Amino acid sequence: MTTGTIVAYEVTYTDGSPIYHSIAEFRLQDGTVTRGRSVIASSPPAGRVGAAATVYYNPANPAEIDIDTNRTPVINCCAAAVAVVIVALALLCGLLLLIAGLFSP
Repeated sequence: MTTGTIVAYEVTYTDGSPIYHSIAEFRLQDGTVTRGRSVIASSPPAGRVGAAATVYYNPANPAEIDIDTNRTPVINCCAAAVAVVIVALALLCGLLLLIAGLFSP
């Protein structure tokens, strides 16, 4: 495991949809700088070009890598957006019930 930088993507297509293998540049334990291609493809791509990433590489074949780009902030952002929508709907329902109660006998 080491820290590297995403430098490019290799795009392939599955059923007409693009999937991306990230290409990262990183330093081996002996100090050699090399590049590797993620063995797992994703859509959208894992990370952005220029972003730092944790690189897990196969010591026997450093060109085979897995990348951890710490996508958690995106997931947290989506969860926060869903929470805001739920709260807004709850407030709207409460307001509608209050208005309906004002006009009932």
